Formats: sequence, C-alpha cells, structure tokens
Amino acid sequence: WSLSCGILSHRDALAFARWPARTMVLRASKRQRVDSAFTVRAAEGPLHMPPPSAFEDLQVAPEELRINDVLPTGQVFHWRPLPATAAVDKSAAEDAGAKGSEVVDAWIGVVDLDVFVLKETPETTLAACLTSADTARWRRKLRDYLNLEKGRLRELYALWSSVDDRLAAVAACLPGIRVLRQDPLECLLSFICSSNNNIARIQLMLGRLREECGTRLGTFMLPDGNEVEMHSFPTVQQMSKLTEQRLREMGFGYRAKYIVGTVQMLSEQGGTEHLTRLRSMPRPEVKSQLLEYPGVGPKVADCVALFCLDQTDCIPVDTHVWRIATRDYDDDDRLKSANSLTPKIYELVGDKFRDRFGQHAGWAHSLLFTAELPRLRERLPAHLVDEQLAFKEEEKQRKEQDQERRRLAREEKAAKNLER
Repeated sequence: WSLSCGILSHRDALAFARWPARTMVLRASKRQRVDSAFTVRAAEGPLHMPPPSAFEDLQVAPEELRINDVLPTGQVFHWRPLPATAAVDKSAAEDAGAKGSEVVDAWIGVVDLDVFVLKETPETTLAACLTSADTARWRRKLRDYLNLEKGRLRELYALWSSVDDRLAAVAACLPGIRVLRQDPLECLLSFICSSNNNIARIQLMLGRLREECGTRLGTFMLPDGNEVEMHSFPTVQQMSKLTEQRLREMGFGYRAKYIVGTVQMLSEQGGTEHLTRLRSMPRPEVKSQLLEYPGVGPKVADCVALFCLDQTDCIPVDTHVWRIATRDYDDDDRLKSANSLTPKIYELVGDKFRDRFGQHAGWAHSLLFTAELPRLRERLPAHLVDEQLAFKEEEKQRKEQDQERRRLAREEKAAKNLER
C-alpha cells in the first residue's frame, strides 16, 4: 500500500522516520567533482549545527507547512531527521520515548548545491543554509523547493472540506501537508529506484549515487558527534559515464539499466531543462512523455508529475488507492464492478479524486493518505482510527482470499496438465 506517492508501505514510512545514522554516513570523496557550469568547493572544516541566531524565519504559518509531517511521508527520500538534543523540552522527549518514537529537532538535506537545516516551531518554519551567505538567494531557492508560492493550503483545505466530510475531519488534525516542488531529475530517478523497493534500500541507493557522482559539499558534524558527508544530487553530465555494471555493483539491481537508459535519453534531450519544460504542459502530455523513460510506469509517472512538475491533479494509484476510492468516492458504482486495476480503471480512480477535489486533487490525495500513517493515528478522531483499522483488516482478508484463489487456480492448471 502507498502513502502520498503510491510507493511506500506503512512499515517503510515508519522506518523512514527512524532512519538510522548509518544509512547516511558516506565515505569522503577522493576527488573534487566539477559541475558542468562551475566548480563547487567543499566547505573548509566540518559543518556544525547552526546556533539559533543563524536560523531565518521563512514566515510560513503552520496551516501552510508542517515539515515534520511532510518530509518523512514518501515525497522525497534524502532529508535526514536530527534527533532532539538537550535543548529540546525534556518532558516532550520523555513523552515521545514512551510512545516508541523520537523527537525530531531539525532536518538536514540538500537542495541543488546548498546544504540546509530546517526546524519546525509551533508558529512557523525556520531555515539555515550551511553553504551560502547570500540569504536572499537561498531563501528564494528554498521557498520554491517547499512550494510556498503555489497554492494557499488553508484555502484549499477549506474547499476540500466543504465537499468531503472525511477529509474535513483529517484536515482539522493535520495542517500543513504540502506537496513539494523538487528538482525534476532527482525526483524522476528517485521514483524509478522506488518501484518494487523498500525505503531503506531506496535511501541507500540514492546515497551511493550522490557519493559516486555528485558534488561533495562538506562534512556535517551531527549533534551526537558523528559525521556525515553531504553531496549534491548529480547532474545528467556527472552521470553520463555511469555504466549498468557499475550501478549493479552499487546495489541498483535490475534498475541499473533504467537509470542508464533514462540518463542517456535526458542527455540527448538537453538535460534537466527538458524535464523542467514539462511544467508548462497539460497533464496528459506530461504523463505521456514521462512514460517514455525506461522503468517509468503509470504510478511512477504520476508521482514525478505531482512532486516536481506542477501537475497538481495527478493521482498516483495502486491497489490500495483503488480500494479507498471504491469505498469513499464511487458514487456511481463504476469501480465496484472492476476485477483488476486496468489502465481504464487506473484513470477512472484518478478522475474520482479530480471530480471531487478539483485542480489540486493530487494535494488532497496526499493529505488523505498521509493520515493513514500509524504514527499520526493518535491525532485523528476515534471514528477515523476505527475505520482505518477495520479497512486494514478487510484488506488483509481480501489479500488472503486472492492468494487462495491463485493457489487453487495453479492446482487446477497442474491437474489438467497431468490429465493430458
């Protein structure tokens, strides 16, 4: 079952929030890497957690963005949670520990060629850039990445709530679930890697790709004293000499050929700029072009279109999303009669969401399925939690029934072959 991206399972999403340090500790590069346009020098000496005075207020209300609920839910794979230190309220840390989770004090990640630390407060979101002193420049870059200039989430919540009681109940408990606006190249290759994969391996693969080809930006000293090497996501040019064999050695498996093929296609098309131009095209054309890349199916195409190409009405669909749409939005019973998730049914599921929620249906979809995360259940009304648990049990029984039908079909086929 997927969350907002249609990829991550409950267990994977929970693992993301508890991402162990070892998945981010990378070996220092032995060579300086050069971007196609200019050289980026790694920071002299380690980068440290910035003091409170170094953080800039992004001036974004909690109704518009809550990074603690956005970054770990499957839109993006490289942001690393920094656990709370002694500076965090002790009672909050003890309360979280009793519930089996940890307090996240901040997040560290890379946008383009800059290293950022983000902190959520009750009133706003704070940010510090560890690699640039040009505050005006990096603020523009970060606000674009966080998609703060597109879509007033408070108004969208109100609109969606007026047409759907279930979403209204979710919206009242989970403010600020915003869809990001990622770099198209990173987003495309990330979701090619995510297909039929688990979260820990996705993170490991993408981390190795950054280390192998990306620009080294410096060493970050974690609050616990450990160090982590920070790299940019590589450009098309930086990946142009990667071979399928090398990627297989790095643990990409059968996806290695998809990465090589996609990088080659992008190189012939002019690089990331080709993907960026898709932002101005209609949804059907965007999806059609994305499906041309090796390893991209309908669900991956919709994830990429939604999370980086401004296609706010794209709906990533899998079997679980299909069942949810059948349960909640199938007013004319057209989905109930379907036996499998065919291309026609896939599009119909998306249409059900689009008919209900309009131009930003993909954002509404992300909110609804972020609410399915086990760690967020305690914030939902009791009747929604009961509904989730009941539906989970129904899905389990349905899966067991499907497995039994397939087993009987195999036995019947084998018996007929013996009779011949």
